Amino acid sequence: MSEKNPVYRGKSKDVYNITEGPNAGKYRFVFTDRATGAMSKDEIAQSVRLVQNIAEIVSQEFALKNLHVIDGKFELGRLKYGDSKIVLIDEISPDVLRICKGYSPDKSGNCTVYKQCAVTNYTHGKRTIKNKNQVSAADFTSIFL
Repeated sequence: MSEKNPVYRGKSKDVYNITEGPNAGKYRFVFTDRATGAMSKDEIAQSVRLVQNIAEIVSQEFALKNLHVIDGKFELGRLKYGDSKIVLIDEISPDVLRICKGYSPDKSGNCTVYKQCAVTNYTHGKRTIKNKNQVSAADFTSIFL
């Protein structure tokens, strides 16, 4: 992740692609408190590592079940009491992940059937994503319970 190349820079948030590691391009890192200065550069770096670790665990768990994580969102927050540690504060559910049925990785670990899962298009300044072969919320629950 490079601070110099955000995907989006707004008044209160910056969005960066994760560009390194096995989940490069699958997840984005969104800073929503840039304007408040609530995080130091060290805490931002720690948060990036935390998200990368969570993404790795989630991707591995789904891959074991022949599922492919297309993308996702992990929400972090600061503990109010104790050491003010930055932690995952949102559930990991179909609301925050797009999961595709079928997973066939190449030698680099990239899914070879991705195009069967989602079709993206960018025209006239708008990006559209058409989901195909997605795991429904009901299926999501039955897979893990």
